[in-house]
Amino acid sequence: MHRRIINEGITLSMKRLLAELADIKLIINIYPMKRGQKKDRSQPVLTKTSNLQQKLLSVFQLESEIKEDLG
Repeated sequence: MHRRIINEGITLSMKRLLAELADIKLIINIYPMKRGQKKDRSQPVLTKTSNLQQKLLSVFQLESEIKEDLG
C-alpha cells in the first residue's frame, strides 16, 4: 500500500497514510419506501474529503466502487 502511493508521487509516512484513510467516512442515507416499493432506498455518500484523500481514493481505485453503489 505504501509503495503504491510512493509510485504515484505521494510522499506520506505509513502512519499518516493510515490516518488519512481512517478519516474517510461513508454515510448511507436511507429513504422511506414509496408506494409499491418492496424495500427502502439507500444512497451511499462520502463525507467531505481533502485533496489528499481524493488522490488516495483514486490511487486505490475506491471512488469507482462508491460511484457504482450510487448507480
